Amino acid sequence: MLNFVKNKMINIFPKNRFARSVSVLAGGTVAGQIIAVAASPILTRLYSPEHFGLLAVYSSLLTLLGVIVTLRYHLAIPLPQEEQEAKSLVIISLIFSFVTALLVSLGVWFFSEKLALLLNTPSLASYAFLLPVGMILLGIYQTLSYWSIRKKKYKDISKTKFTQAGSMALIQISGSSFGPIALILGQIVGQAAGAAKLAKGLIQHHSNHKMSIRLTFFIALKNHWRFPLFSTWGGLFNAASSNAPLILFPALFSPAIAGYYFLAQRIMLTPIRLVGLSVAQVFYGSLEERIRENNLSDVVIKTHKVLVMVSLAPALLLLAGGQEIFTIFFGKDFAQAGYFAQLLAPWMYFELTTAPIKKTLTAVNHQFIESLWEISVFSFRVASIIIGAFLESVEIAIVLLSLFSSIHYAVLLYIVNYLTSSRLQVIYWQKTTFFFKLSFGTSLLAVLACHSTVVKNGDVIIGFFGITIALFLISLRELKVNMEKIRTNDEY
Repeated sequence: MLNFVKNKMINIFPKNRFARSVSVLAGGTVAGQIIAVAASPILTRLYSPEHFGLLAVYSSLLTLLGVIVTLRYHLAIPLPQEEQEAKSLVIISLIFSFVTALLVSLGVWFFSEKLALLLNTPSLASYAFLLPVGMILLGIYQTLSYWSIRKKKYKDISKTKFTQAGSMALIQISGSSFGPIALILGQIVGQAAGAAKLAKGLIQHHSNHKMSIRLTFFIALKNHWRFPLFSTWGGLFNAASSNAPLILFPALFSPAIAGYYFLAQRIMLTPIRLVGLSVAQVFYGSLEERIRENNLSDVVIKTHKVLVMVSLAPALLLLAGGQEIFTIFFGKDFAQAGYFAQLLAPWMYFELTTAPIKKTLTAVNHQFIESLWEISVFSFRVASIIIGAFLESVEIAIVLLSLFSSIHYAVLLYIVNYLTSSRLQVIYWQKTTFFFKLSFGTSLLAVLACHSTVVKNGDVIIGFFGITIALFLISLRELKVNMEKIRTNDEY
């Protein structure tokens, strides 16, 4: 599937140095994702859903804390023209990593039990002391990664992704007899392995160079003060939006529910990241050129077409047999995760077909619209889980989460096409996406009907699936016809 995507995208975009650089980075990420997914069937037979719930909570908290660990100064490392100022930013980022981790360790000392109680995860109190450790290692890794980006050492970063995933899987599998702490230690060791690999290269490169930073240290702080003041809040908001379910599910339902969701999300994110990165290799680096040529709309539409073609199969596979697939690969204890994956499949489809072109908004200077979209996504995700908790139904929470996320990505697709296309193109695109959205709505109803205690008539369920298939066929036909209209219209 990845070769198909790459071949299609190469026909749309020219090759360039940026695409090759992203390709190197993507290679390591892809390898890491494959290792993580390959290890999952083993891990689900060694650990319980509650253990995965603990890992989900820990990972989410670490992700949130990781946003503030360097106060975002690491993002500025590639920017300065002066090498000495960049070195100062490295030192600043490392200093803040230790300072923020120290402050968090004080908070853990006094409030770990209250936090565990608030998140309905009692075992978190015993392992919360590992959060500051994870923070320091994450801060070091972020800092060294951006230094490597400055030096264009993309292969080094790519290798760390593979090293991290391999180390994490090894510790988590071999240490299963020690209980859930091995899941957390695996993540920490993975971070340490990645940081150590980058640190080795940095030490070798600067072994004969003194890093004099007295003056440039304060210059760097002054020149890049906007990063902690503005970028930190934006990063926190984005991280909160992505990790809200993993924190709210244990707090409002149970750690086991969080574990099911964590596994479903991990497996579903894999095709999103694999395909998304493959598209990103040739999409992101070509935006400026397409804007100059005034044909951005053409490339957005063609990219979306490729993504639709590769997304239907995995989405339909999950919709039709997610629970059975998860039961076979991950064991009966995680069948519920498969049901969650079925309900989340429409969300996966819309994210997979839309997320790679989201940065178009940045390219056309509509960051404010992108920010409003992020705020809306976060708000609706939180509201979905709260409504489900109020109604005492995790099923309703998952359905609403999937429904609202799908709608938001559909709206995002419309916005991108509206901002980059003419009125006629927008009309054609509205007709096509209408059938896709409608078909996924009926497919979601079909999955719910299969598991419902109210709908017992098999003909009704078969009818839902029949309508879904018919709408998908209509969607594909509309996509083909409308693409032909756009291609042959004199205006384009």
